[in-house]
Amino acid sequence: MNLTSFLQQSFAAQAPIGWACRHEVAVLSKELEWILGFAPRADVLFENAETNRRVWIEFEISRADPVANHMKFAVGHLFAPQLSCDSFVSMISDHVAAGRMNLGASAVILMRRLGMQVFQIPLFPTMTGSLVKELNHLHRPELIGSQLDVEPEIERALAIGEPVHADSSHRIYFVSNAFEVSLNVMEWNRSTASSDGARLWGKRTVTFFVYDPRSQLFAPSKFCAFIPVSRIVESLAPESKGRVLGMTLPYYCSIDANEPRFDGGVARKHFLQRLGYRLLPLSEAPGLSMRFERWLTVRNDGIRIHPRHAHILIPPHVTLPA
Repeated sequence: MNLTSFLQQSFAAQAPIGWACRHEVAVLSKELEWILGFAPRADVLFENAETNRRVWIEFEISRADPVANHMKFAVGHLFAPQLSCDSFVSMISDHVAAGRMNLGASAVILMRRLGMQVFQIPLFPTMTGSLVKELNHLHRPELIGSQLDVEPEIERALAIGEPVHADSSHRIYFVSNAFEVSLNVMEWNRSTASSDGARLWGKRTVTFFVYDPRSQLFAPSKFCAFIPVSRIVESLAPESKGRVLGMTLPYYCSIDANEPRFDGGVARKHFLQRLGYRLLPLSEAPGLSMRFERWLTVRNDGIRIHPRHAHILIPPHVTLPA
């Protein structure tokens, strides 16, 4: 037994009340399987009869190409559009190489522009890739003995597809992975660097920030915790080049004060409990503190540090600057 088989059985055994769980479920109809010449299966399917929600889950355990599974759902959508109450969730471990992980996260954004409800979330977010690899080679008795806690994994998979806010143009979801967080960090810095963006943002008191090791930038954690998904199938035409792929400053400011669930405490909890981020006071990370102070010097006109001092949310498995 490998880790995928163990998770399939564990998810079924620990399905929450109201949810039924099956595994190795056909993604396509028999007719489409015949037309396309392949018969893809989902690792897990959760179904809720009361809400009509269905959550199709793929486990990406190893360094094999994760985007192949994304594409089988995209192809299925091409021939038989995904139902509005369906969502596809890729659960990807740290054993998958970062570039392939980011390719999968980018594929998710592309699939959303085709009108699909799609998410890529971490699998055991605080677990290192080497430990995942080790677990993947254990036999069933050893896997059972490892006492893996799968309930948080089930909660993460079912919760990520629930919108935090919805209006006539967008559904707002929590960010589902570090790549989406990175897009939001870079967008906040880009937008507030312009005169229009700086005027729109104003000057706000902030306690909690996210650190993006890819860009070595920081941004307010609440801005980075959410991502709008358009209700309209979006164009992929050349004129759409430069379109923001994550949260935008105008949209954030338009709903920030009007939606109770658009909350900084809820956002911070999402980072810590669902994405595996760590929360550090700057006093515990001198190298990161120096980097933050240099960043803040440039952003000082728009940021007022809370009297409780700044705290930084850091992605899992990141080595901090010395």
